[in-house]
Amino acid sequence: MEDPEDAGAVSSEIRYITIELMKIASREKKSFSKVASEFIGNTYALNSMIEESIAKTETFRKEKTDTR
Repeated sequence: MEDPEDAGAVSSEIRYITIELMKIASREKKSFSKVASEFIGNTYALNSMIEESIAKTETFRKEKTDTR
């Protein structure tokens, strides 16, 4: 079951992101859908980069401890 406080925080973040994306869409004269799609794509790209970095760090740490 979802914690109501967490659900409220998530809703608040989504509202904030939505407003910021609407501002960008207006400023760049693009549709909200286009800007939101770009944002989501960038979010997935960043997540992949973070996961890759974590994997490299874990590999480095394992290799470092294996050589001791």
